[in-house]
Amino acid sequence: MEAAKNQLDKFMRFSYTDFYYSSFVDLSEKLCKLVPDDFDKMVFWGNSGTEANEAAMKLARNHTRRPLFLAHGGALSLTASKSIHRVGALPLVPEVVHFLYPYCYRCHWKQKFPECDYYCIDYFKEEYLEKFVPVDEVAAYVFEPCQGEGGYIIPPPDYFRRMGFLKKEGVLFVDDEIQTGMSRTGKFFAVEHLGIEADLISIAKGMASGLPLGAIIAKANIMQPWKPGQHASTFGANPVAVAAALATLEVGEIREVDPKREEDGRDRYEKA
Repeated sequence: MEAAKNQLDKFMRFSYTDFYYSSFVDLSEKLCKLVPDDFDKMVFWGNSGTEANEAAMKLARNHTRRPLFLAHGGALSLTASKSIHRVGALPLVPEVVHFLYPYCYRCHWKQKFPECDYYCIDYFKEEYLEKFVPVDEVAAYVFEPCQGEGGYIIPPPDYFRRMGFLKKEGVLFVDDEIQTGMSRTGKFFAVEHLGIEADLISIAKGMASGLPLGAIIAKANIMQPWKPGQHASTFGANPVAVAAALATLEVGEIREVDPKREEDGRDRYEKA
């Protein structure tokens, strides 16, 4: 709150499509450093998670020149949580293919883990890729590391590594961290638990402690070919939200707990 108030005393609206300012660059650099994978990164800023995911969709199609999306979740066209979300909004973005998120506690295929040996992936290959989804037409696989909207579902431990066969087919992995990012799962990005590398990461919600801010972090070779003016957000990364985000990252750093006070769970909670 203090950081946001200090920025309000200076100015509150800004369009980074015209020129940059220092706090915006600082936040971009900090966010890139928090991505654990060792590749060159670039950031696109918007005002929300939906803006971030829609920018990721546009970027994936632009980069791959492919039309299809495989999806577990995301913006309206990508989500399959509740049909009421779509009432009055049809038609949606075309060529989005949904398939069931793995749910071992209530398996959709009445299997038991680990005896099933990831039958859900076999089903996906046999019933989707072999019958009606040509994999060489798929731009991106959009997923949540653990499903938020739709039940807070944790996937089986090796699921996403096994789905990595899609990468060999040129499919981009778009990691939707709108709900799972910002250390909500114990790591800054929940994808860090999965042992895979995402090509694009979307993040929003808690990043600016409630102020409107969203972003995608992408491999530089994917985002760099975008031409100037090809995609923009007029007030994305507005200076007040950026100031709040920088303060949020500073406060949210996980600090080492004093071993002498480790028995006190409240102290550990407060430091985190």
